[in-house]
Amino acid sequence: MRKFCACLCTLAVIGVASPLIAQVHVLIGADKLADGLPPILAGKRVGLITNHTGRDSRGTPTIDLLAARKDMKLVALFAPEHGIRGVATGRINDETDQKTGLPVHSLFGATQKPTPAMLENVDALVFDIQDVGVRAYTYISTLGLAMQAAAEKKIPIVVLDRPDPFGGTNCQGNFARKDRVLPRAYPMHTIWAPPASSRLSTSL
Repeated sequence: MRKFCACLCTLAVIGVASPLIAQVHVLIGADKLADGLPPILAGKRVGLITNHTGRDSRGTPTIDLLAARKDMKLVALFAPEHGIRGVATGRINDETDQKTGLPVHSLFGATQKPTPAMLENVDALVFDIQDVGVRAYTYISTLGLAMQAAAEKKIPIVVLDRPDPFGGTNCQGNFARKDRVLPRAYPMHTIWAPPASSRLSTSL
């Protein structure tokens, strides 16, 4: 299995509210941005791979969180299957985000992997998409291909990780060999439930 080197940072903190009761407060990766920008992104021109699930615990889209920051510059958006807003069907095209005016590069159209042209003015990538640990969804393969593109350009990619709604302990179904197209860009079980960063580091 081909291995490559990419700088991958995951941001997620789980804190137990009390040792006597099963209440858990989860800070997802987007929440941790409020504590400060990861040094690896400071002063960088950043491309964000996200969709409608990329939000902090207050419901603020990650696009807005990064666009408002002064210690980095959001310069491009990358859309997975169903687009930035999660409403597109079939293959999607490049577009311009109406709110920010930023270019939106399609990763579910003519290409599924960020091209050198897409990354020309990008110094770092950020990935923030909720995954559910099911092979039929293409988002985990989108992350893997973005990691490859980042490694080829020698730029970091930061995953704003979040818990899997299935609990992160379940693994079921047949083990499919990878295809060269989504959703099986990497070998994985039908249900494979660790968080996105763990699942990709295992597959790669």
